[in-house]
Amino acid sequence: MILFLIEIGKYLNIILLAFYTLLSFFAMKRRDDDGRNGLFYLLETHVYLLFTSGMACLTLSYYDRGDSEMVSKVIMMWAVELVLMFAYSRVMYHFYPELNRLILVQTVFMMSIGFVVQFRISQQKALRQFSIIVVSLVISVFIPMIVHRLKLIKKFWYVTGIIGAGALIAVFALGAITNGAKLSIKIFGLIFQPSEFVKILFAFFIAGILYEIYNMKRFIIASVCAAVFVMVLVISRDLGMALIFYVMFFAMVYMGTGRFRYVLLGTAGGLAAVVAAYAMFSHVRVRFNTWIDPWTDIDSTGYQLTQSIFAIGTGGWYGRGIGRGLPGTIPEVGEDFVFSAIVEESGALFGMLLILLCLNFCFIMLLLAGRIKDKYYRIVVMGLAVCYGTQVFLTIGGGLRLIPLTGVTLPLISSGGSSALATLCLISVVQGVGLIRMDEIYGDDEDDSEIAETEDEAEICDIDENTEKPDDIEDDAEDYDIDSDEDSSDGYYDSDDFDDGYDDEEVSDAGEDDDDELYDEYAEESCLDNDDYEDEGPDAYEKSETEEEYYDGYEDKDGAYDSEYEGEDAVSINDDTGFEADGYEDEPEDDDLMCEDQEGERNVKRK
Repeated sequence: MILFLIEIGKYLNIILLAFYTLLSFFAMKRRDDDGRNGLFYLLETHVYLLFTSGMACLTLSYYDRGDSEMVSKVIMMWAVELVLMFAYSRVMYHFYPELNRLILVQTVFMMSIGFVVQFRISQQKALRQFSIIVVSLVISVFIPMIVHRLKLIKKFWYVTGIIGAGALIAVFALGAITNGAKLSIKIFGLIFQPSEFVKILFAFFIAGILYEIYNMKRFIIASVCAAVFVMVLVISRDLGMALIFYVMFFAMVYMGTGRFRYVLLGTAGGLAAVVAAYAMFSHVRVRFNTWIDPWTDIDSTGYQLTQSIFAIGTGGWYGRGIGRGLPGTIPEVGEDFVFSAIVEESGALFGMLLILLCLNFCFIMLLLAGRIKDKYYRIVVMGLAVCYGTQVFLTIGGGLRLIPLTGVTLPLISSGGSSALATLCLISVVQGVGLIRMDEIYGDDEDDSEIAETEDEAEICDIDENTEKPDDIEDDAEDYDIDSDEDSSDGYYDSDDFDDGYDDEEVSDAGEDDDDELYDEYAEESCLDNDDYEDEGPDAYEKSETEEEYYDGYEDKDGAYDSEYEGEDAVSINDDTGFEADGYEDEPEDDDLMCEDQEGERNVKRK
């Protein structure tokens, strides 16, 4: 019965993950808030269900072996980790209600997968990883606020470069050697891998060089600075991290310049660097030869990679079931080959869906990079998104034998305290930039709600009666005796003396459709026969049957003119009186001057 439940459990995990993957990509496309919020709650629920299902399968596996002590430990860890993930998501959403919730949900999901697989591989390492993640989550809560509020980092970007380069040089000089490479340094009894954190500083530093003014001089400066970082990593033999920095740099250059030829240049330079590394470093040649043919030395240099391939092949499409595989046969399985352990027990389908979700996570950050208006933060997010995507590709690709092994970890899933803390800080930086993006959207909404200051700039649009009008429009309303309280859907405030040619109650899109019927209503003093209409959209005019004169449907307070406007100061001269018809009240000798015979032709243009 227990084996049957474990067998059912692995299929249930695949179904839950498949549905979660579909929802993740669907939520990335949705733009309406109500629909997105509903999807986010559904996604978060699926994360907790999937985590519970995985821990339940692990519990059944230990119960089948008769290990009651491990059963109680798994149940306790399930409860504590579930509370931690739920509390983290609630705290983040409470303090940052405008953050990107899809990024938040995906972060919790990746942590849940890491909790299950790390506890399956090693309980001791899992407890250590859990304690590090708790501290990392507390730190990461404050980072979005710092990025959002602290603008000094944009002004003093060179400080991040100095700190980053100094940290890498310190590792090269004082760091301990691990597997032939200087990766870590011990501070107060704790071991850190500074290159994990320098990735974030590197993104801020290069963005500071590229965002203001781009020219060839800036590109050369950025290239030289990036070369310093990469070369320090190379001589430290941390080649996997050096490759990540290299790819980050050219992705950020492309975002900063929009020139694809730099990507091609970077690709060519990368291939040349690979050839040079093969010739210069013996351990690079060993890894390359192992990647080409791991079976030749299967008991030595090829053992790690061949065991990974065996584990993936043994799992098949649906896996052996959580707790029923042999992940311990792969050296360094918790760090470099965690994906192989997942596929062995959960199946190739589960692994493929996990890859899609990692891509989804990267796409979300790339979308944010494309939408934010601030060029500096756009370049920063581009670098961080490519950093995450490159790290995922190197880890999974190495385990699948698509590329040579690089020794980098799978973010939030592999074991490693520095990797977990750095990844959560990276994600929090992206969330902080997302808050800046929300500020940009709010500012755009305010700009769109402003009314044009003059009629020349005004468009035909719907204006609510409660909309605050600029002071200069109110002043003009007094000069023309315009009733500013009267509702006008076309953006003009009509007086009781004349109509502007737009039906305020029935015509809502007069400025957009030239075919809408427009009409002019004359005051009694007009003395004109307005039987013929010739519409030209907003500039509609009428032609009198008896006189070769053109009128625009306006009448001054004293019937003084039909004006010809070419700007604010343009005037129309009455041929008979010589008075200026400037739109203000003049003192004509006769109120019926416009009813007298007039000669010539006047072309009237309405504002």
